[in-house]
Amino acid sequence: MRIEIHGSELAAATAAAALSWVGHRVRWVPHASMRWPALQSADWLRREPDLLERLEEGLEQGTLTLANGEPPACGEEIDILWLAFSPEQREEAGDLVAEVAKRQPGPLVLVNNSTFPVGETERLELRMGGEGRRAVALVDMIEEGRAWASFTRPRRWLLGCDDEQAETWVREVLRAFNRRRDVMQLMPRRAAELTKLATIGMLATRISYMNEIAGLADSLGVDVEYVRQGMGADSRIGYEYLYPGCGFGGPHFSRDLMRLADVQEASGRESALLEQVLDINEQKKETLFRKLWSHFKGQLEGRRVASWGAAFK
Repeated sequence: MRIEIHGSELAAATAAAALSWVGHRVRWVPHASMRWPALQSADWLRREPDLLERLEEGLEQGTLTLANGEPPACGEEIDILWLAFSPEQREEAGDLVAEVAKRQPGPLVLVNNSTFPVGETERLELRMGGEGRRAVALVDMIEEGRAWASFTRPRRWLLGCDDEQAETWVREVLRAFNRRRDVMQLMPRRAAELTKLATIGMLATRISYMNEIAGLADSLGVDVEYVRQGMGADSRIGYEYLYPGCGFGGPHFSRDLMRLADVQEASGRESALLEQVLDINEQKKETLFRKLWSHFKGQLEGRRVASWGAAFK
């Protein structure tokens, strides 16, 4: 299929590499804030296993073409418009969709792979105009550090779609990554958009809760690792996201959590739970330094400190 991808997020780069790898004709338009020359040297792209190599392979074989702001060739039609923007670029998305729809005479499916506010996919569809033009929400499930693997061998695709024909097109686009078993989970568009934010909220809550338990265990002279193992062994809880540490961070995780907070505030339903999760996380950022300060009785001058086990979250 003929696919045009817009964005400079990890999700955009991964989609461009993977979809061109399986034979789709992909035109990738990085966002003006980070064109291809800057992306090529970006640390986050170079750290992703296989990703840069697959992008360069697609460019060499001709299944992937790059545009740095220049318009497509006159009369060039597409089947899929794929958006992978950052939340801060939301205002540009509507104008872009309208512009592409204007030069597209036939049917068109918009795949919104961006983390935008709930209801944004529907609003983008209104900018497309005409019959046979539909927008779907494909939740960004990319895992940093294993982006290529998480796209090409997904545990699941979460698709928000209210149109049978659009679903058929998206399934065709992703067919190569959905062969062993059907990993497509289908739901209404708004439900899919909220599910993404709700999942981030739950993971953040687990992290903050475990950090609270770690603080309590420390004050009681208990090794929190025993507690973690005991909790994780309960099938209702499991082991994921139960490691205590200095809180969560990273550009995507924190940003999506704040997006959930914004959605709740806009709806008039403030969340005391989410506020506590964020407060605990801020406090835990100081925990390691306070322990270090206490251990050396404030005498830190001239000491060399190593951080072991730091991760992007």
